Amino acid sequence: MSEHVFPVPPAISTAAHVDAARYEAMRAEAASNPDAFWRREAQRVDWIKPFTTVDNSSFHESDFGIRWFEDGVLTATFTIEDMVRALEESRDHPQIMRDLRSGDFDSIYGDYVIQQAIFGEVIFG
Repeated sequence: MSEHVFPVPPAISTAAHVDAARYEAMRAEAASNPDAFWRREAQRVDWIKPFTTVDNSSFHESDFGIRWFEDGVLTATFTIEDMVRALEESRDHPQIMRDLRSGDFDSIYGDYVIQQAIFGEVIFG
């Protein structure tokens, strides 16, 4: 198998929120202290009931199971009010979104949330 390296287009790399140095720091932290790393990263998600245990996995034959955040409950749906609240709380944390129609990348989180909230209200009432 050959290894191909594809260069990242400048328009994407200049807007990236994680560069190579930050990625390596995150990878090292996840390897050295996975519980703290994933506990912090999981705070980026809305929880109806927050988890207390990050990882309770076992690879022993008698108790095999992969259990991440097992006692937490994720938010499955958003109301338009939830979307607006998320927008207000996350305006400083843009996400990279790709428009599947044009192939363009967009990092304006606020606009995306508003569009999704309006679409959701139109479709689901």
